[in-house]
Amino acid sequence: HDAHMAMLLGAAKLLKAREADLPGRVVLLFQPAEEGGGGARFMLQDGALRGATAVAGMHVWPSLPAGVVSTRPGTIMAASDRFTFAVMGRGGHGALPHLAVDPVVAGAAIV
Repeated sequence: HDAHMAMLLGAAKLLKAREADLPGRVVLLFQPAEEGGGGARFMLQDGALRGATAVAGMHVWPSLPAGVVSTRPGTIMAASDRFTFAVMGRGGHGALPHLAVDPVVAGAAIV
């Protein structure tokens, strides 16, 4: 997430240099607990976007070439979630592997 901070600080520097040319107020936000920690919810509850007429978010996307910015209208990457599951096996003996269920093979297939 250092890249996110570097990009927002870079944007702040560029926008500050053109501040007189901007038609309105620009607010830049660093979101705490961005992945699964609920940071956005707390920021909204605290009024971080109160009065906003437009909002743009940013996230790194490693499959894009360096220097390329991609965008589209509407929501994109607007949520994350976490889940837990168990991969269960059944032990056996090396002489009878066909009677065992190897959870490592199942886990590798999931990854």
